Amino acid sequence: MRIASILRLAAALVIGGFSLEGAAASLQYHFERISDNSPELLGQQLSLEVEALPGGALFTFRNAVGVRSSITDIYFDDRRRRLFSDIIYQADSGVGVSFDGHAAPVNLPAGQAAGFVASFSGDSNSRSLEQGVLTAGVPSNGVNRLGEWVSFLGFWAGATNFDGLLQALGQGDFRVGLHVQGIGRGGASDSYVNQPSAVPLPAAAWLFASALFGFVLMANRRKV
Repeated sequence: MRIASILRLAAALVIGGFSLEGAAASLQYHFERISDNSPELLGQQLSLEVEALPGGALFTFRNAVGVRSSITDIYFDDRRRRLFSDIIYQADSGVGVSFDGHAAPVNLPAGQAAGFVASFSGDSNSRSLEQGVLTAGVPSNGVNRLGEWVSFLGFWAGATNFDGLLQALGQGDFRVGLHVQGIGRGGASDSYVNQPSAVPLPAAAWLFASALFGFVLMANRRKV
């Protein structure tokens, strides 16, 4: 359990005076491929949900798994606007998904050719022991099944707000990259960057955020 991140969020609540009741509706983004290692295109099965939270934003990643694959590395390019003071791994769906901060390599593979330079990142672990279940292998601990997810929490820098984030996403001033491994029968890997256009989710979807925080506060996970 990440006590430090919970304390930081509590500080943001006190300082910012925000409430979940004022949170904007969630938006969903899909991805487009920037490398060409696999014949399969995964852009529409990979998704990012962006939600306003007190003092920041929550980024939740899913994989609909039409083609077998695993999201193993997640990168955020925040160089142009500097919207966030930090973006950290926050929580996941449980056994079978295990992430930490600071991905290796430090930048999205093939990202420099697309002008992508990571400011924050996280990746799946090679070994994880959760609830007595040992999961080994980076792809195995990534987001690779329907119903699995991983989320990252970003803390606003300065006077940043959710509208500013959405504008930056739409203009390509803030980008999110995924490294996806174990694609299809060949097991190749490719890199993806979010599409600038978003699709609104149902207005009640932001309630996921409050449920997630309850999960985080109660979680007591062990990793090896």
